[in-house]
Amino acid sequence: MFSGAISNAAKTSIRERIRSVMIPRWSQQTLEWFAEKLNPKIRGWVNYYTRFNRQEALGVFNYLNELIRKWLKNKYKLQSCKSVYVRYKTLQEENEGLFYHWKLGIKS
Repeated sequence: MFSGAISNAAKTSIRERIRSVMIPRWSQQTLEWFAEKLNPKIRGWVNYYTRFNRQEALGVFNYLNELIRKWLKNKYKLQSCKSVYVRYKTLQEENEGLFYHWKLGIKS
């Protein structure tokens, strides 16, 4: 039976493309730079893959949120998971529209 949801190969491809741009070790880059590079791609993926089974397709961007938290940990030399999480939440509140997927409510 055919399901119009995103395939596992497409999810892997999206994660690889995200990883090629969002490298957590690049702490000299700003988060705005990463957003500028990734937002057009994110917008295209969302428009293409969310036509059917939207939640499954949008779940791929939780990986990007994880990379953003790793970047914050490296950038600000944070040791505890709680301090990373607090910094991440304040960043999201201050920059609501920085990443396209945040506008869609994918913030965890």
